Amino acid sequence: MRISIRRLLRQIKSPSKNNPSINSSDYSIGVKFSGIITSDECATFRGPIGDVGCSLTVDNKIIDVKHGNMATPRPWGQLYNFPDLKTDPSGRRVDVYAHQLSKTSYTLDGSAEYYVKITN
Repeated sequence: MRISIRRLLRQIKSPSKNNPSINSSDYSIGVKFSGIITSDECATFRGPIGDVGCSLTVDNKIIDVKHGNMATPRPWGQLYNFPDLKTDPSGRRVDVYAHQLSKTSYTLDGSAEYYVKITN
């Protein structure tokens, strides 16, 4: 099984008993915010998304937007107003509603209500 360095770092930084400075109760289920896409990890695939899925970075917040093939079937949020996987959305303003995992890590996993929506 392959895992990206970014995903591994997120797992290390995720709330756990090994990291007492972060308390999982500090994070709510759904969080809304707006920002600018600064990085599109999905752009590196430009084809079927593999086992690791992919993420967007919005103002230094990493958002898992697509699950990998090995993920369990759970509800996932949607991407709105994204033209296609071949177009890099970096620099575009977005509204986000996602599950907060840590101070800088979010996911669309867990609810069909979650979204990342391009607004400009």
